[in-house]
Amino acid sequence: DISKMLENTVQKQINPKNWLIAIGTENYDNTDAIKFSKNTTNTFIQVAQKTLGITSRNTYALIEDKSTTGAIKDNLELLIRNIKEGDTIYFYYSGHGIPNPKEDGEPYILPKDKIVDFVTKDKEFMVRNIYKQLSDSKASKVVAFMDSCFSGSTDGVSNIKGVAATTMKSKKVEFNKDKMVVITAGTNNQFSNVYSEKGHRLFSYFLTKAILERPNLDIDSMYKDVALKVKDESFKMGDMKVQEPQLEGNNKIDF
Repeated sequence: DISKMLENTVQKQINPKNWLIAIGTENYDNTDAIKFSKNTTNTFIQVAQKTLGITSRNTYALIEDKSTTGAIKDNLELLIRNIKEGDTIYFYYSGHGIPNPKEDGEPYILPKDKIVDFVTKDKEFMVRNIYKQLSDSKASKVVAFMDSCFSGSTDGVSNIKGVAATTMKSKKVEFNKDKMVVITAGTNNQFSNVYSEKGHRLFSYFLTKAILERPNLDIDSMYKDVALKVKDESFKMGDMKVQEPQLEGNNKIDF
């Protein structure tokens, strides 16, 4: 249904001030796969380009083999270098979230080629540092979507050796809440669920559907719509699968 909706959506006028960086990894080199992450990320890119008027040139798509340690670092730097005053950055991530037990659960994203045990040695992948890099840019606003849980597990499977799924809780991430808004897939101790019937990640499915159904929706209304549907659908999966998307930052930012 997302594909049909996308096909019937009118291309929005190109806006050279809009930029997108999307990172999505399904098959990791050193840990378990995240089902449908590749499809989810590709779909989000297509939806964002069509509804937000983002060109391919203004899109940094880091999917599967392109979502490596070096590629993420380099492309974030390239993006920041190209940003001008008044621009908007859209950031999307679908992949493993790793909380560092030695830093009170400080959350990190995981590149495709990185070993889980060693990612916390690389501070560039600390979520708060990524947010800071984006918000410290010349961009006037930053909108981020994080389809990842930072409890150290995905689809009920722990990613950290010696730590059981559901026992970790990630640390709250601070960022510039005037310039940036972040919508996450769930709370800091919940799973990010797969939506097998639709071939997507659960959060991203309802996110992209909301954008396509009402492209002029404001960020706060969009969040409330997505959060309600994700929570209701995840409840059907069982009590331990309940997923409640969260919004932090400036909910008055124009989407």
